[in-house]
Amino acid sequence: MTVLVLDDTVMAALEAQTRGNSDQEVDRLMTIEPPQPRIIYYGFDQSTLDTMQKADIRKHADFLAVHPNYHIQLHGHTDKQGYPAYNEKLAKQRAQRVADELIAAGVKPEQIEVFAWGSRDPLLSSAQHDKNRRVEMIYLSDQVAFGNSDTKPASTNQVVGIAN
Repeated sequence: MTVLVLDDTVMAALEAQTRGNSDQEVDRLMTIEPPQPRIIYYGFDQSTLDTMQKADIRKHADFLAVHPNYHIQLHGHTDKQGYPAYNEKLAKQRAQRVADELIAAGVKPEQIEVFAWGSRDPLLSSAQHDKNRRVEMIYLSDQVAFGNSDTKPASTNQVVGIAN
């Protein structure tokens, strides 16, 4: 006996197809898109998550549970204030906090990679420090990468640390 499990995305596309919707509409519904937001912002010198951020992370955990073939890279960043070594440590703490929340919500550790960039990859100018204090979530599947910008390289010579 074969059991076919269809998630909500597939069901919506099948319903659209049976209603006679266009092929474009069916294709749009079949597109699997990870949840938003894909950036978690932090206050100055902070690595703790508030209730709203934890709820957002839970959406990502739910997505990863339904799509076990997806992996997520967590890229921790800081602003340029402070010493580089401290910023790298803080960036890793931020990314690891997100990883810990995902794991606590049931995501398999092997689906997660943690990267710490410190202040080396600012999103905006130094005048806008608050937008540089962040963890970016980049999804990877067998064929597609989803992120906010170009996927960052995963080579260990460019990152401070990787934790599973």
